[in-house]
Amino acid sequence: MKQKKDKAETAKAIFSKENLGFINEPDLVETSKLRLNALANALECMYIDVDDNADDSNLCTDEANNHSNKDAERISALLTQDELDKFDDEVHQAFKIASGDITKIRNAINNFYCLCRNLLPETRKHCRVIYPIYFVVFISIFAGFFGAKYAREVSEFYNKNKLKLSLLVPDMPPVEHKLSKSTVAKARVGLNESALTEIFKFFFSSTAFIKVLTVTYNDDKYLTNRDGLMPTLAFDGQEMKATYRDNDPNRKHKGAVITTVINCNDRTVAIYKIAQKKNQESGCFLLALKEKLIDITNCVVMSDALNSRCNVTMAIAEAGGFFLMPLKNNQGNKALNIAALDAFAKAEASGEKIERQVYLDIDHGRIEESIVEVLPLEGNIDDNDNPHKYGKVIVKYTKNVINPHADGKETVNTRIYISNLEYEGEKTAKQCLSSILDYWMVEAHHYTLDTSSLNQDRFHAKKRGSICFEAFMNKSIVNVATVLRNALTKHQCRKRPLTYKETFEYMRNLTFTSFWGLLSAMIPALE
Repeated sequence: MKQKKDKAETAKAIFSKENLGFINEPDLVETSKLRLNALANALECMYIDVDDNADDSNLCTDEANNHSNKDAERISALLTQDELDKFDDEVHQAFKIASGDITKIRNAINNFYCLCRNLLPETRKHCRVIYPIYFVVFISIFAGFFGAKYAREVSEFYNKNKLKLSLLVPDMPPVEHKLSKSTVAKARVGLNESALTEIFKFFFSSTAFIKVLTVTYNDDKYLTNRDGLMPTLAFDGQEMKATYRDNDPNRKHKGAVITTVINCNDRTVAIYKIAQKKNQESGCFLLALKEKLIDITNCVVMSDALNSRCNVTMAIAEAGGFFLMPLKNNQGNKALNIAALDAFAKAEASGEKIERQVYLDIDHGRIEESIVEVLPLEGNIDDNDNPHKYGKVIVKYTKNVINPHADGKETVNTRIYISNLEYEGEKTAKQCLSSILDYWMVEAHHYTLDTSSLNQDRFHAKKRGSICFEAFMNKSIVNVATVLRNALTKHQCRKRPLTYKETFEYMRNLTFTSFWGLLSAMIPALE
């Protein structure tokens, strides 16, 4: 079945040059434009379903016709249905036909398949293996993007779609064999975190993952007055609450605490590390730096006060990044925190100029005023009070919240930060304000994992391999969904973005070819 769908206007609307205005990195602009043009051209192509271009001579006629009829019915339903995702029909069609070139899709899948095979060698006796570990993992990842994450769901997904998959996947086992739930589960148990990390880097490295479709919906907080500012990275930890440690009778000891580094500007996961204890975020982050899993050059790095340690700020500065860390009366920062508060009080009392930036947000019936004030460290803080070797500025962040629903009650919160940013007056204040406003993205990411259809808090497991794979899949799905979510929200001119649940539902209803075409357009590493 071939259906010609001329969607040039839709493609141009979604991937217009106006969506490139917020990109500040000069080295990304040209490549971003080229990728947008390529994707827009793909959207103008006809939709090609693999069943119609395949040689069905090896299939029985009844079975082939049955599959063809089912595909036709499914496609027809998708063309007319907007209840599931509530998307505009043209946008739905534009993304559905994004695959265009079936050869490109097959090449992308082959590259990914080879990576899995190289990183996940078979450890069992070959004479008894029908489905190698790397193949099971490959299919599990493939199925995960369509909403099938658990072993039972993956086996059902594969057995239902293996005829189609055989046309896309190289060296696939004979289709007469079924993939069992136990085979999927056993393959995951033996996985190691490092191999999955390499696969994640293959997909979503900071230099490869497309950045042109991010944060493009109508939110002034993240779009206004951002020219020339550096991106913000934030790291924080999150427990997988339903996991527990193998051979440990105490179920309160969780099997995994994930430290995630979020690119707050494009709202995607840059990298993650897994520990088995709480409060290991700084160690995981430092390990990621040491292993060169992430490049923080010319990025502002943030975390919570628990990780405002001397060794962390030193590592960030020496890796070419800029730290912006909150201070409390812990981690050896008590004297610095008190001295910084005194410095701002003295400067205000003496009439000294304090560089200030203000952002006013009226939302949910509340009035929120965010104020950032910046002073140079030199001349305001004694060296004996400052344990952070590379510190150059102190930052005072004040948030005033007026709630009309609570009789106009006003709450004021103040926090001190230290940074190695150069003191450049207004520019430094702007950078600090934007980074502090963006920091909450790491918390939003955790909220998405807990409350969306991913249901991370409900995942029960004790084997290290299974836990690592679950974390890998959740991070990968959220990254892809974020790009789709932002692009679709922008096109529909929504004031608020689509929910992740809506976006996940949309992904589940994509065809194989359209999904991989879209993914290969977003991620250069797949080409």
